[in-house]
Amino acid sequence: MAPPFQFVPRALRLKGVREPANPPRKRPPPKVRSCPEDRLCTFVEQNEVTSSAAPPTSDEDQQSLALAFRDKTTEADTSNSQDQIRPRSDTAHGSKHTEASVTEDYLAQIVCGVDLLFTDYAIQSRKGSKWLKDHYQHDPRGNEYIAIKDIVDHPYIDRLRPTPTEALIRRALQEKASMFLEISEDGTLVRRNPFFYPYKFTPENSFSEVDDSGVTYWHQKTVYIEPHDLTLVKNPAKFSWYLQTQVFRGDIWLPIQHILPMHKSCAFVVTTRNVVQQEAWTHIDIPISWKVMSWVEHKKRTEEYLEILQNEKEELEAEAENEVKRKNGSQRKRGGRIKKKRKHEETSEQPTPPVEPPPKKNSAQGHGTKIFFED
Repeated sequence: MAPPFQFVPRALRLKGVREPANPPRKRPPPKVRSCPEDRLCTFVEQNEVTSSAAPPTSDEDQQSLALAFRDKTTEADTSNSQDQIRPRSDTAHGSKHTEASVTEDYLAQIVCGVDLLFTDYAIQSRKGSKWLKDHYQHDPRGNEYIAIKDIVDHPYIDRLRPTPTEALIRRALQEKASMFLEISEDGTLVRRNPFFYPYKFTPENSFSEVDDSGVTYWHQKTVYIEPHDLTLVKNPAKFSWYLQTQVFRGDIWLPIQHILPMHKSCAFVVTTRNVVQQEAWTHIDIPISWKVMSWVEHKKRTEEYLEILQNEKEELEAEAENEVKRKNGSQRKRGGRIKKKRKHEETSEQPTPPVEPPPKKNSAQGHGTKIFFED
């Protein structure tokens, strides 16, 4: 053990006293790494036969001895490396991004997404009908179908997790069959069931039909929803499945015709039932944290809100204009005061001429003549 450090005060250090020198440290002996030849000699000595036996002189004996030495050396190196490299924990660490499993609800969500592609709203709307016409295929009988492989990339289906494949969509349509869909015999094509198109009470020109109050046919069936889970709005297929299983009770609301996401927290949902009538809301289970209203009520509230904003804007503009006028008036008054003050200062600074006294006059009256007296 090294001796403790001895402190020398500054007064003694000035006189030449120094700390005792520490003894030199002993270097550790170098590690001796055995070479393969030394390990081979040790192995031969450990496995040496009795003196009566003959040494391995033939090539086969030497080769077998070398193979045995190599196997033993490999085992020793492997055991040492395993001892040095130890796992940090016994629990297995998987990937950070785990994919969701394929469940019955997931298959039902796929079917709801495919249903949205073939609703009356989608078939009669401009955007939906264009997509269908671009992807229609004809079977040998001349019927129009949509290939399942073309549905995989549609936004309604592509946003589900895990991402659906053609095999998963085919499996979902077979296990969770919808009465509004019809699959071809080979299972690769799907179309709207002709028996349910058009759906009951749906006019052929639904987008041009307007009631007496000026509300269109589909706006009468539109509901404004702000759900508690914002991820539902981003995924129309999952949102449609949730509404059908948790919110809308009875087949009178179904099928869900269309879902139009708005911003990031709300969406317009087009149902099959007229929601303008007040008795329609008795067959709906609205969660407490949700905001749900009809399209007509939402439009009315939006107009009232915009009117309030416009009034507030006008009031702010009037206040700003009055403030500007007040500032301008105060500046004018201040400018007038400054001018008067300057004028007063200018007049006060001018020198006043001295006032000369009037001359003294001594006069006397007499006979109309003036007589001046001299001293």
